[in-house]
Amino acid sequence: MFHTEQHNTVVLRLKPAATHTMTHVGNPSREEIVGARTWLANATGIPESKIVGFRAPFLLHDEQGRKALAEAGFLYDSSIPDNVPSKISPSLEQRSWPYRMDQGIPQDCDTGGAGRRLDRERGWAQPAEPS
Repeated sequence: MFHTEQHNTVVLRLKPAATHTMTHVGNPSREEIVGARTWLANATGIPESKIVGFRAPFLLHDEQGRKALAEAGFLYDSSIPDNVPSKISPSLEQRSWPYRMDQGIPQDCDTGGAGRRLDRERGWAQPAEPS
């Protein structure tokens, strides 16, 4: 059973919340991204201003989706995997993230149509950690 009050207490005390999409589609549209945040806020009572993170289904993302995230005020995206070793993360102990995306994406993207830039100064990437 989902206990909204207890969940909100934990979420609001610990850290900002993140969301996914409405219907779990890869390369989601702005409507999928923002709609999921609106639904989560309405369903839980967590203010939309606290829902600032995102992760794309199947890690399928593109430049249009990142632009929608920036325009909607999301602060971070964890849709880009960081496979170790890589040119920015030589080992698990030497990871180069999180990093800002306003200067481009410094790692190779092997999922989605990653593109190379998030056009917003506040955009951060918290690359997805492979399990």
